[in-house]
Amino acid sequence: MQPFLRLSTMLINRNHIKNITIWPSKYIIEMNSNEHSGFLISLFGTFNPINNNITICEKNDPKDYLKIKKWIDNISKDQNNLEKFPDS
Repeated sequence: MQPFLRLSTMLINRNHIKNITIWPSKYIIEMNSNEHSGFLISLFGTFNPINNNITICEKNDPKDYLKIKKWIDNISKDQNNLEKFPDS
């Protein structure tokens, strides 16, 4: 499997996908990020990751939507096959 997912205007490194939220007509791809924001005062403070989300809509991005849908369907198919053959 290739490490990148090619869409019409970008390449997505599959290893950096944190999760995908599936809606009826769109996918929201949340990416892992190495960027953080926050502050530290006398050993106390907060640090929060900066979230990078990619939204693929069926209406606005039909080719990319179909590509993501096929990719997710293949993952689901592979997962179903693994469930049929449990480890011994």
